Amino acid sequence: MQTSVPTSVSSSPGDEVVPLSAAVGVPGRRTARTDLVPRIEAWLRERVGQRAQIAIAPREAEGGGFSSDLYFIQVSGSAVGERERGNWVLRRERTQDSLFPLADFAAESQIQQALGRSSSVPVPDILWVEDDPEVLDGRFYVMSRIRGDALPHLNDRGWIAGASPSQRATLWCGGLQTLAAIHAFDWRRADLGRLRRDGDRAQLAGDLDYWEWLYDHQSEPAFAPVVRSAFDRLRRAIPEEEPCALCWGDARHQNMLFRDWQCVAVLDWEMATLGAPETDVAFLLTSCRVIEESGIERLDGFPSRAETVRLYETFSGRRLRNLDYYEGFALLRMLVIQARFMRLGLMPSAPQPIEENVVARLLRDFVDGATSRGG
Repeated sequence: MQTSVPTSVSSSPGDEVVPLSAAVGVPGRRTARTDLVPRIEAWLRERVGQRAQIAIAPREAEGGGFSSDLYFIQVSGSAVGERERGNWVLRRERTQDSLFPLADFAAESQIQQALGRSSSVPVPDILWVEDDPEVLDGRFYVMSRIRGDALPHLNDRGWIAGASPSQRATLWCGGLQTLAAIHAFDWRRADLGRLRRDGDRAQLAGDLDYWEWLYDHQSEPAFAPVVRSAFDRLRRAIPEEEPCALCWGDARHQNMLFRDWQCVAVLDWEMATLGAPETDVAFLLTSCRVIEESGIERLDGFPSRAETVRLYETFSGRRLRNLDYYEGFALLRMLVIQARFMRLGLMPSAPQPIEENVVARLLRDFVDGATSRGG
């Protein structure tokens, strides 16, 4: 028996957040393929039994599902074993129009499995991995669905608006501690070297090559002068020494789940790479700056940029260096992602003045050498 799953429950693994925030426009709607539901049920029954009650709901939401299709699953019944009973999420790779065409889908589950085995980073349990793309027209994995809430954007809407300043500070600090734990993870022991893009060069050179390829061949040529200038400036100023850590990629509190003000899950690993921890910290700081530059005020209790840097340095035990550089790199990635959305038809591609696009304006200021920012 197969029924639908109600989707008005708490956030869960796979509840992707728009990478560019509401400050620069929400891309259009994407829906997981409903025609795959019977095939998903058949695949599951081979593992949980024919007498299980299975409910499957393709995820449909604004501003999500750009890297994968997501299905919420409930399995119950007296004939089902303890391991096979529960709430799950199936994450299926998009093979035709993914936001990141060269993303290493297999690495996503490998990262989560490695972190789950030997770190304090909270991630969903991976139950099954299916590498045969013929089963569902793309590879997929099934993971546990964790009860928790994703942080809304830093404004006065959503559940966070009712929190006290001290509760918000606790949540923010917990997220930073989790980020530091990701960077402290021994990726070599976990055999995650596949995440390197550099070959024999500095990791950042490989990263810049990847993002330039994405812009040149898979995106609309939006804001081309400022994008080209940003690539040139970043290539000329690559820091000489880089610590090499596991980097989450889309490092924001909005991609974590929280319960009782504590981080209970880290989601969305499609942008993961190896590189300097500054890459992640700068992406988090820049995401906040973009939101605030669009006129959305930071709520009391959320630390300032300077305090966030200080807290991360305390939790990680190391000083952050070259943050201006990495914040410029974060802005460039955000603008390339916008251009990719335009190519996919998920954002308007009509020419837009730089002054009307927060990310483009801030990137232009970076290229011109204006790095002043708020606290």
